Amino acid sequence: MPTRVPVVQPTAVAAATPVLPPGPTPTPVPEPLFTAENAENLAFDHIRDCADQVSVARAIPVDTVLNSVFDYSALEWQVTISSKDKTLNFGTWLVDDNTGGVTQGNAIASSIDSPSIICGVPVAHISGAPTPPHIILQGPPALVEPDALVQTAEQSELVVWVSVYNCYDHFPDLTSFIGRQDESGNWVVEGRSPITQYGLWRVNATTGQTQRSRWSPQPSKQRFGFGLQPTIALPPGQG
Repeated sequence: MPTRVPVVQPTAVAAATPVLPPGPTPTPVPEPLFTAENAENLAFDHIRDCADQVSVARAIPVDTVLNSVFDYSALEWQVTISSKDKTLNFGTWLVDDNTGGVTQGNAIASSIDSPSIICGVPVAHISGAPTPPHIILQGPPALVEPDALVQTAEQSELVVWVSVYNCYDHFPDLTSFIGRQDESGNWVVEGRSPITQYGLWRVNATTGQTQRSRWSPQPSKQRFGFGLQPTIALPPGQG
């Protein structure tokens, strides 16, 4: 009889587990030091006066909307400010997350961020997009001509005050008017009080003639010809 040779089953070899080389350590993402609200408040301070001036010019308060995005690579907040009704654009502002410093992020912000300008209602609106305010004053004050009838901001305020004094039942205070000089040497005067907006006025430095901005509110009750009208003291030898 032939001898049966036992069959030896092969021993299974466990598969080797691959070992991956160590990868790079992920770079931690820095957390902003300022909150979005902090950054928006800092940016809003730079357009506050401009928004107030537009509110006066159009006789409707400007309700603003602020949208902020944090740039992790630059470590700064980008804050875009517009009006809630989507008609006005106050520019994009950059807030340094380390120092809180605010700089202009586009040309609109650059045109607004100046103490020598007054913002007005846009002359025309961009179709389908918020429009920057109309800049009424820009650049350094011009030199006043020696023979100009209105040579100072105080005199321009007086001229406008006299013009509107009898137009309101409450007779406005002189302190409600603020005059600034434009690049042509003439004056722009803004008038407002806690109860009334007197609008924006242009004063010709040479002649003293006044012109109300077409966007300024009209007096609620005309009083021309009633009451006493104050007098204005002009430079010696003039008027």
